[in-house]
Amino acid sequence: MSFASAFAELVEPGIEGVYSTDPSDSGNWTGGVCGVGKLAGTKYGISAADHPTLDIANLTESDAEALYLTEHWKPLLCDSLAPALASALFKVGVNMGNRRAVRILQGSVATIQDGAMGPRTIAAIDRLPADYALTAFLGDVAYRYTEFPGFVTDGRGWLRRTILTAMQSARTT
Repeated sequence: MSFASAFAELVEPGIEGVYSTDPSDSGNWTGGVCGVGKLAGTKYGISAADHPTLDIANLTESDAEALYLTEHWKPLLCDSLAPALASALFKVGVNMGNRRAVRILQGSVATIQDGAMGPRTIAAIDRLPADYALTAFLGDVAYRYTEFPGFVTDGRGWLRRTILTAMQSARTT
């Protein structure tokens, strides 16, 4: 899967396509904590917490695409992965952060969980059938969500997101 295709899936409604200024979401605050800083929101999944100086409300899809390419797709080495796994890792990296996404993936493929995407992780992935690596990864992602403090309120959406990611990834194989 190309970056352009993965990005298009990411910003479709149901994943990261809408503008939100929910005051109970810490990502919408420039200080990264509810009530701290300015309530600037999240758009295309680009949060005020991660980008406190951006004008989130006026962010264009093109702006978001450029950020995702440099902050997620390239650092996660998605061009080195099977298309379905690249798409899934990219989307999980956007939602959970790159290091956490890579640590989960590393646990799924039984290699050292240091959060650094590199040759050792890619070799561990390559030793497994592609379907197994993808299924193990997304299963572990879903399980990890259940451990998050906000699972009671946000868990249903996180699990739906994981299932949608699985469905989209299945279409790329």
